[in-house]
Amino acid sequence: MANKAFTPNSVSTLRHRSTHSPAANTGTVHITLNTPLSEIVISKNISLYEKLLGHTALDALAHFPTNIVKKIYCSSLTSENVGHYITTMVEPIAHFAPARKGGMYKIQCKVLPSGDLLDLIFFYKKVSTRFLTFAFAVGKPKPIAGKLEQNAGYYSITHPMTGNQALQKSQSNSKITNAHNIEVIYPQIAGITSSRIHNIITTILQNIKEPSEWHEDGHPYPSFIKAAEEIHSPTSLDVLQAQNSLAYQRLLHDELLAQQLAILLTRNQTKSLKGLVIHPCSALQTAIKFLLPFELTEGQKEALHRIEKDMASGKPMLRLIQGDVGCGKTIVAALAIANAIAKDQKGEGYQAAILAPTDILATQHMATLAPIFETHGYQVALLTGKITGKKRKKILEDLAEGAIHLLIGTHAVIQEHVHFKNLALVIVDEQHRFGVEQRTRLTNKGHAPHLLSMTATPIPRTLQMTLCGDLDVTSILEKPVGRKDILTSIHNVNKVQEIVAKLKKSLNSNHKAYWICPLIEESESLDYTAVKDRFAYLKKHFGGHVGLLHGKMTPKEKDVIMDAFKNGIVNILVATTVVEVGVDVKTANIIIIEHGECFGLAQLHQLRGRVGRSNTQARCLILYEKLPPVAKERLKAMRDSNDGFYLAEMDLKIRGSGTMLGIQQSGHQPFQFYKGEQPKLLQNLLTKAHNEAKTIIADDPTLISLRGQALQELLHIFRKENTLNILRSG
Repeated sequence: MANKAFTPNSVSTLRHRSTHSPAANTGTVHITLNTPLSEIVISKNISLYEKLLGHTALDALAHFPTNIVKKIYCSSLTSENVGHYITTMVEPIAHFAPARKGGMYKIQCKVLPSGDLLDLIFFYKKVSTRFLTFAFAVGKPKPIAGKLEQNAGYYSITHPMTGNQALQKSQSNSKITNAHNIEVIYPQIAGITSSRIHNIITTILQNIKEPSEWHEDGHPYPSFIKAAEEIHSPTSLDVLQAQNSLAYQRLLHDELLAQQLAILLTRNQTKSLKGLVIHPCSALQTAIKFLLPFELTEGQKEALHRIEKDMASGKPMLRLIQGDVGCGKTIVAALAIANAIAKDQKGEGYQAAILAPTDILATQHMATLAPIFETHGYQVALLTGKITGKKRKKILEDLAEGAIHLLIGTHAVIQEHVHFKNLALVIVDEQHRFGVEQRTRLTNKGHAPHLLSMTATPIPRTLQMTLCGDLDVTSILEKPVGRKDILTSIHNVNKVQEIVAKLKKSLNSNHKAYWICPLIEESESLDYTAVKDRFAYLKKHFGGHVGLLHGKMTPKEKDVIMDAFKNGIVNILVATTVVEVGVDVKTANIIIIEHGECFGLAQLHQLRGRVGRSNTQARCLILYEKLPPVAKERLKAMRDSNDGFYLAEMDLKIRGSGTMLGIQQSGHQPFQFYKGEQPKLLQNLLTKAHNEAKTIIADDPTLISLRGQALQELLHIFRKENTLNILRSG
């Protein structure tokens, strides 16, 4: 990578660390991939840098550039430069603000010294008038860079960049044609420019220690650091495109290999332990089944059979139950819990825990399961972040003493001060919302307890082995008897008034409806209807029968509005995707999803699953404003199928595994070096990494060989500390 000075005048400066190396005395900074960013960058706003770049040198290197600008300097404009990124000096002449909100803002300039006219175009929602009038003051020369375009004979640049590199070249009278004279463009946030990001990453790469090589001789990749250098100092756009770049593939492959090693090593270690032998408890199970208003489906019976076989095997169960929305996974889990907590002849039994990703889902499980078990004398408790004080203290005491038989909760359950007396069964719901290490933290609260994961987002067969390599997978394919397919239709958003009119007739029949919007408040960068705006609009038509629910509300506010919706005080619930999982209102049979084109198939299917939870006919109306080809393909799949397994395969085909698993929706990015493009490449590398990890562990199960030690370094780099602890403990 070309040398680039990191000057003391930069907003971010280097922190000199004392080391035993003489180089420390000369100001050299020694960096590893795990060095905290706070030791590399000195800034009062270090939290801002960490928000953008992450907490370590590795995180910063994973902040890939998204574009490059070949700095061709132009002192005059010609048609031969149209379509290229240029650097030039301009003098603003006049500002033309848009006539309406969201319109185009234009600044007319003359290029120096030729005097050629150039329009700078901005879209008002992205940049404020106040900023533009200050940054491009009339009569004050300004260096700019951007892609030159020509329309109807007029030259223009949309959202040009400004900066030191443009300034450095603006005084030159020669056109720069050197292919390596390139400016790298990074994703940025207010307060941190692309050039500052480049300075930080340059400093890391100039001072970082190359890790040991964990690939075998003959591999096609550059070294790990050389790969990062190629990405952050590209000579062309091809370097930034995964399918053309061995550098990109090296970094992603290494991350996937670390993940697969961690999964398989954890599974091997767990399966080597002696598990609790738990036989089916016919008495408690029979009593629970007697309370059910339905017969179990064949799929539920098969899933329960496999679970019972695992729990009686003497080895810890590691099983994933996947099934479509409404297929009855929860009752299967309840029957498994019955086996675990059933009291023996001495009046003793084990404990079970359910980990859910949201307060709403945890509360829903509490409402469903507590009456079932408490009827038979078993204590059930709910533990979430909002439960504090004496109530929380009492729950923790009873749990440690064994008085609580089933604990249901959110991330609060896996905190260090939560202790069980004899935890035998851990159930993780919506398992894709949790990592292997989070699940491990909960299972570590017992001695090799059985683990049952559940998901309503079916995983395609092509990815089950690689993404859930530590789990045995069972699928429930049927829905309960009597359930009807949800009728799905697609409409332009300008049909809202007609939909509202039809909704009035439906609500007169005592039906309930969800109205889903993608945003909470109006966004300056997105045109999607905000949930608050839609709530205000619908209140004009339905008055007090409309409720509002979104993620920024307090848990108490959410509980109040959900109770009002369930009890019929509110008939229309206007909400964000906070209702995606865990909301079970059987009288709701209409859902309207606004701007459906901005959701993935997995999330659309989950949202649609909020209705159709009884034997009455349910409907899903998906509204769109713009329908690009990819969105059109998604919505067509939604309209044509209610099969979650089919839609999961389609989601993988259309958008790739990261989105298919609901990761983007949950704010969870599974792979640092996967940027959401080229899903087939991800699949290929994931399969390759899985097979490689299997071979490695078969040959060197404790990673004690020379290569194994390098692979331990790989695990450390990607923060697989739990796996390293397993290796160290034998």
